[in-house]
Amino acid sequence: MYGPTGITKEISNYNPLTGMKKLLVILPIIFTCGCTAIQTTNPVKAYQYWAGASPAAGLTIHHASYWQSGHFTKEYILWMEIEAPAQWRQAFISQNNLQPGTNNQPLLSSDKPSWFIIPPHAKTFVPKIFTQNAAYYIDSQRGRLFIYEIQL
Repeated sequence: MYGPTGITKEISNYNPLTGMKKLLVILPIIFTCGCTAIQTTNPVKAYQYWAGASPAAGLTIHHASYWQSGHFTKEYILWMEIEAPAQWRQAFISQNNLQPGTNNQPLLSSDKPSWFIIPPHAKTFVPKIFTQNAAYYIDSQRGRLFIYEIQL
């Protein structure tokens, strides 16, 4: 026998089923808390979910569709049309490390919203570092940025 006799007594009284019962109560709580998906077509709310902040002064969010899984990995799909000053659009390209892309890169999902219509003269930008699927279209004539992001 090693150590104090009280430890030996505690070990001999240990019931592994007691620990399992506690796990059976705790695990469902862990897996169900915060597991609600988010879905909105409210432009400002979609921007807030996506950016984590309200739109800056000078930005107008015309349309948006945002879906986020309830899973802890935070999968999401975003479609958004923003009117923004040229300086903001250039900063967005720089901060997000975007590069010019081709008009067919990436292929847009067939479930895009009806308002997500890219003008033929819009310039396409894509991330320099591979992402699952993202494209940014800048319509300089109207000062619009169309955003499509998917992270699954």
